[in-house]
Amino acid sequence: MKLNEGLYEMPTQNPFLDEIDRVVTAIIELKMEQASADSGQAAAIAAEVAAKTQVINALQSQSEDWRLQRLDVVVNDLRALAETELAKQARLSARLRALLVRVGGAPTVALEPPSPPPPVTTTTTTKATSTTTSSTNAEFVGLHVRIEITPQDFDALCRVSQSEVGHFAKHGTGQLKGGVEAVVETVINRTAHKKLFRNTVQGVIDQPFQFSAINPLGTWSKLPTASANVTAIVQDYLERRVGGAAGFLRGATHFLNPHLSSATALAEWGNFVVQNAVAEFGNNAKKDVHFHGTAPGTGLPEPHVLIFGKTSPVFDGRGKPLAGMISTGLRSTLLATLEAELAFFGNGKHTETEDPHFLRVGGYWQSIGKSLDGRTLVTMSDGSKIRPAWSAAFVSWAIMQQGVSSARFKGAQAHWVYFNDLLDENLADPLFEVMNPAAYAPQPGDLVHYGRGTAAKFDLAAAKTFLEADSFYPSHSDFVVEVDLAGGTIKTIGGNVDNSVKAKRPKIGSDGLLKPRLSNGKTFPWIAILRLKVV
Repeated sequence: MKLNEGLYEMPTQNPFLDEIDRVVTAIIELKMEQASADSGQAAAIAAEVAAKTQVINALQSQSEDWRLQRLDVVVNDLRALAETELAKQARLSARLRALLVRVGGAPTVALEPPSPPPPVTTTTTTKATSTTTSSTNAEFVGLHVRIEITPQDFDALCRVSQSEVGHFAKHGTGQLKGGVEAVVETVINRTAHKKLFRNTVQGVIDQPFQFSAINPLGTWSKLPTASANVTAIVQDYLERRVGGAAGFLRGATHFLNPHLSSATALAEWGNFVVQNAVAEFGNNAKKDVHFHGTAPGTGLPEPHVLIFGKTSPVFDGRGKPLAGMISTGLRSTLLATLEAELAFFGNGKHTETEDPHFLRVGGYWQSIGKSLDGRTLVTMSDGSKIRPAWSAAFVSWAIMQQGVSSARFKGAQAHWVYFNDLLDENLADPLFEVMNPAAYAPQPGDLVHYGRGTAAKFDLAAAKTFLEADSFYPSHSDFVVEVDLAGGTIKTIGGNVDNSVKAKRPKIGSDGLLKPRLSNGKTFPWIAILRLKVV
């Protein structure tokens, strides 16, 4: 077994105490037997007592090490909680700043985000020595984790990969390459997880009871230096990831060799991973294999970026890039905001009237100055009741979360309003530019805009004419968060889609241009694409 031999998270009760009690009881019984034994038997019993005494000493040493390691885990958990609270404060500060700008005045006091906590310090203590290592390579920024691979982190990844799968070379070059890349990706996924695992690369690798070669050594730095071949594989993998390549483990955080695992580990999580494996490397027939997957209840990592010479796109919890550009600026934070809202609503699983989701819809409305929420009902003249549509409020909220001023985007309760602002050039420095969908291929961060009801057949020319004549038409817009040219689709996220926040998959051609919309077996045009004018 290579990873998490016993449990997939560190036990909360000292696992050595019961065994210590059992051995102590045995020693007491042996000494009572020794008192009435003849000289020959007494000597044999004394030797057995001496042997069990050595066992006790070893168990007590392990018990003390466990206690110190458990303390280290608790400290890291407390720090993760503090980071989460600081991130919440930062988002609230950004919202307040945006609100002050919206109502016409800049804040009189600088609204800076709270100071970050001090660098992570991971301390490993034994009775003989005490060593402390610091790492600041993982940082929670906005709604995604920023993981910087330092030279020391790179060395640690190479060494732990060598120790885990270096011998896979005997099964073929592909098995070695895949096995090494899978170990590196597992460490990255754990670093981005921020719940069950430590939040630095080296901290994850050194976390107790995880990697078998490190368990007796205490730290990765005591592992042998990795071979040139393994080092090259790690280097190539990281360079491809920061270049935008998706991960292949789908967010998996666990792996094991079931032929070496304990019955407890297999029963609690190992069998599940084997049966639902996302990858397998080595040679199962020869019982030298790793199955990769996620233990039940673990959940996905947080959205994250990798920094290794350059900065990667934002990856979602499954390691899929959210956008084909580097993760800097408003575009990446907007995409992260949208993915977080999609996850909050379970991609349509939770609706506007549920608790606490109705309050989140209330936040969307409040961003444009409306005191409504997801349970608000409007009574019609005939006594029937409907809920007001909040899709435009969702668009406005998502943009205002990035601290955008009203000079760039005013926000509105209807999509045609902000669309008309762009057509009439009502903004000093517009955030979006109106593009004809017949000639422009949508990109992540853009809005796709189309008519509904009586305006379902509107194209760009018709919408412009109708706004000049009537200043209104029913419409909807969704954010583009992903372009899959090979698959012929884009992924969009929108509000009030089936009374929730939900993703859709409009089709595109080989040129990236939108294909006509399909609804009830009929095709309809798009009105426009609002191109996001930032990186």
